[in-house]
Amino acid sequence: MSDNYNYNYYQDAVTRPLSNLFERVIAYLPNILAAGIILLAGWIIGSFVGGLLRKALHAIGIDSISERVGLKQLSARSGHTISIPAIVEWVVKWFFILASIIAAADVLGIMASQISSITTYWVMPVMLLLLW
Repeated sequence: MSDNYNYNYYQDAVTRPLSNLFERVIAYLPNILAAGIILLAGWIIGSFVGGLLRKALHAIGIDSISERVGLKQLSARSGHTISIPAIVEWVVKWFFILASIIAAADVLGIMASQISSITTYWVMPVMLLLLW
């Protein structure tokens, strides 16, 4: 009889935490789904608005102004093509993406201080490397 009791005790000791974990994951899935939708919407909206601004800046001829300022010569010397509409598009797109990351983190219950440390130690260095 004591062997059966020990077996049930150990079985319960394993199944109860796994059951609790499963219940917590299932309860958290709507938040994860909502955060994913927010991130996707931020990326789509940011890309759309950034592309619209790029086209608008091309239409008003902002590139001719940048040539007068000497941006074309600077970009030729650096070996990279520097375009003001492309830079504005990139900044606007990433503004929307970062805003959606903050909103998604709020849905997931991640605190602003955690987002700040992630941004400081991971996102900013990666962005600096991409710009370099």
